[in-house]
Amino acid sequence: MDEPGVLAAIVVAFASTCGFALSTSLQHRSAGQAPASVRDSLGVLRFVVTQPPWLLGIGIGAVAFVLHALALKLGPIPVVHPIMIAGVVLAVPVRTALDRALPSRRELASVL
Repeated sequence: MDEPGVLAAIVVAFASTCGFALSTSLQHRSAGQAPASVRDSLGVLRFVVTQPPWLLGIGIGAVAFVLHALALKLGPIPVVHPIMIAGVVLAVPVRTALDRALPSRRELASVL
């Protein structure tokens, strides 16, 4: 694979990773705002599908999925997937930024 193709794969994979981190964070935050009276998963689902941030997260996740597929077309799996795994780590600061807070020591220890 040529260097420009690998570089493009890295950039697209990173964009996908950022998209997945934001998507997951928006969805997690919306689900966490469900009223205490909602106790079952179907009730939470009924709640979140009415929340614009959750719907935005779904849309961003779809775009991130397309970017992931493009990154895999541009570059090999050993280049793309380590970048994708970074999304798990990136989701912690994104989620805490949405809450305008700092990550707890426990959260930081978990991602390290």
